[in-house]
Amino acid sequence: MKNEVKLTLKQRKFIKYYIETGNASLAARRAGYALGKEQGYENLTKPHIRLAFMVLLDKRGLTDEKIIDKLIELIEAKRQISANITYGDADEKTVDFIEVPDNPTQIKALELLIKLKSLIGNDGNTLIDQSQHVTQIFLANKIKEARERIINGKVISTESGT
Repeated sequence: MKNEVKLTLKQRKFIKYYIETGNASLAARRAGYALGKEQGYENLTKPHIRLAFMVLLDKRGLTDEKIIDKLIELIEAKRQISANITYGDADEKTVDFIEVPDNPTQIKALELLIKLKSLIGNDGNTLIDQSQHVTQIFLANKIKEARERIINGKVISTESGT
């Protein structure tokens, strides 16, 4: 039995554009649906479209294992910022670089990858599937922790006051 799912031309276009943009409304409009927002959401809830989407992701190499590996890598993402470090006398300065957590990038990357595998819906509500329950809880906790660090001001900003 093949993993082929019968889809209309519009539905195939919708999946293609959704993968490109990550936006269901925009994908629906580009695919030719008159009511982009409503049809985009509806398409994401149709089991045969979700199945076709998952098959396509797997064919392109985005397996659950690869996504989890990437998520772990992104959770530990760092960025370099410049820092003026003074050694010895006050007139002796050196410019150095330090690595700090890149929390905004971590959060966005996590949310996008989770969304691609339908662990959370477009409305932000978590969908719980027993086979993905442990991963979902782990990822939800990491997103919550990163958001709390940002809200509590524990993210070092490299932006100057200009």
